[in-house]
Amino acid sequence: MTFKPDTFMEFTWPAGYTSIVANKALPDSPGYLAYNQKTGATETGYLDLKGSTYPAGYKKVATLAWETGWSALIPFSSSEGRFLLRYKKADGTVRVDRFASNGYDLKNTLTARWITGLTSIELVRHGDDNNILAYDSATGRVGLKRINATGTALTDVWSEPWTYWSTGWTTLLPVYTNGETCLLGYKSAEGRVSVDRFNGTKFINLYNETSTDPDAIGWSVFSPLPCPDLPGRYLAYRKTDARVKVEEIDTTENGTDIRPVWWNQWSAGWTTFLPFEQMVPRGGTYDYSYCYLAYKITSGEVDLDEYFTYLGEI
Repeated sequence: MTFKPDTFMEFTWPAGYTSIVANKALPDSPGYLAYNQKTGATETGYLDLKGSTYPAGYKKVATLAWETGWSALIPFSSSEGRFLLRYKKADGTVRVDRFASNGYDLKNTLTARWITGLTSIELVRHGDDNNILAYDSATGRVGLKRINATGTALTDVWSEPWTYWSTGWTTLLPVYTNGETCLLGYKSAEGRVSVDRFNGTKFINLYNETSTDPDAIGWSVFSPLPCPDLPGRYLAYRKTDARVKVEEIDTTENGTDIRPVWWNQWSAGWTTFLPFEQMVPRGGTYDYSYCYLAYKITSGEVDLDEYFTYLGEI
């Protein structure tokens, strides 16, 4: 399958959102949750790729006032419900809350204190387990925590709460490919790329390469691009020159490879990409659309783009 994104909706949100994540706790889907770390301004609502239900391309459900300072928002699900983990880089505060049935009210289930300065907080799933990988690019300190189904306990997966990886990883991105959970690692300053398979407790290296090509340097915003029946794909955007690329990770018995899929030149200023899926009715059939939201923090500009469509019967 080639990659050719189509922009269906363009609109403007408030500028300044530092985190935009999926909100699957809302009664319908696809849902979003947007948060401004500096002001605490938060909103949640629905996205609509083609405006068939919400002509504006989205519908705001609630506007909320949260504490300032949350540097990472990690939604996760378990057999017990929908949850949100938040982290403050400045003081290490961790808070886990369970979403109410309305999809935006929160009930606290856990408060903890981690080390300060963590630059990557990622949900790494394996089976039914929700694991949180936390890493500091400046010091290399890293920890892997498992959160229980009720969101009331975080336990260390490794023998030590915090250990060390090499410094400088600017991206750690979970990508699901060929039925496996993998972790894409990238160092922006040197163009180093790694791929590790996660077996539930360990990351097993499959691929490690540092490119001498100057074009391998400086990629800054990454997002997974889930696609049915295909190797794991991800989008990367470079803020310095607004270049964008899509690559895929293929893990087979013959080895692991990263293959280019698509390159292009976009406008400057994109800071966040959020993949989502939506079923769009079309006569007696539906379009099951794989999409992403693109957002510019300085202007509030939003695009909703479709990158893959699956046609099926209702």
